[in-house]
Amino acid sequence: MKYLKPILKLSLLILFYVISFLYAIIFTNQTGWILFWFLSLILLLEILSLITPLRLLQVRSQKPLRLAVDEFVTIELLINSLYKMPLYFHRLNVSFSEICHTKQLSNYLGQEKKLKVAWQPINRGLIESRNVLFETHDFLHCFPRTIQMTMPVEWVVLPLRHSFVDQGIAIIEHLMSKKAYGEPTFTLKNYRQYREGESIKQIDWKTSSRMQTLMTREYENDEPSKWLLVFYGIESIYFEEMLSLFYTIFLEYPTQARFMLMGEGTTSYQIESLVDFASVQPLNDLPMIPYRENENICIFVPEVTDELATLFQAKRFHLIPYEQVMSGGEPKDVL
Repeated sequence: MKYLKPILKLSLLILFYVISFLYAIIFTNQTGWILFWFLSLILLLEILSLITPLRLLQVRSQKPLRLAVDEFVTIELLINSLYKMPLYFHRLNVSFSEICHTKQLSNYLGQEKKLKVAWQPINRGLIESRNVLFETHDFLHCFPRTIQMTMPVEWVVLPLRHSFVDQGIAIIEHLMSKKAYGEPTFTLKNYRQYREGESIKQIDWKTSSRMQTLMTREYENDEPSKWLLVFYGIESIYFEEMLSLFYTIFLEYPTQARFMLMGEGTTSYQIESLVDFASVQPLNDLPMIPYRENENICIFVPEVTDELATLFQAKRFHLIPYEQVMSGGEPKDVL
């Protein structure tokens, strides 16, 4: 019953074609032959559009793509036949479901053709394939056909740049300013003349009496602190927001520091390339941070939990949750 109407429509075309042929032979006039050749052309187009297989088509991306979430881009794709053979599609719709875009081609013969597709990604990620849906019908619109294929791509969607990056950097610099010169030791380095405003506790009165001027003791400091900035990606409603902030700090932070990205989906915790920011996912467990002995660690976490506070108890760890950055509060060491 489904194909009754299309079959009837095609049967009528064949019937008229036979009648026109008989009319042209019997009466041998110009009108008869014009009608015959016209119906021959329609029948030829109908046959070609019916026998041309959709599986001979391919769509491919011209080049790798790198963009950020919510960034608008026009993608150039190429469509063509897999083999050098005649094809005919009266109407061909090429749909990209994940991109929510459809292109229509009329009287397409299988030649290489550019398709420009607009896209604005809403989620970050490393995209290796996209589904393509081909839809067509014959010349007389009797028999619709569809086929879905997979298009290999190399698209990297990075996090959105965070607008509150200055607040995040201010927290880091506040912490660094407190430990800029390392911890003082009890090893005497030198004596020097007292400077106005310094603590009188540092004055060496015996030496001052001998030198007839106020002299202070200057002690050696430990090696200046080095800093490790870590994104510690626990499961949270603030995961994407904190990742976006950390990604922006990584791009814009003006001072030398070591960065680490801790989450699932990366080859290592070291940041090899920006692609790591596209592929990282929340941690399945809570690993310890592989730090160096002379490093203080700023840990950017989506939120602070009791388990995290217990895990990072040493003074070298400074937990910075997302809500604290947004509120502008001062960071607190984990004690």
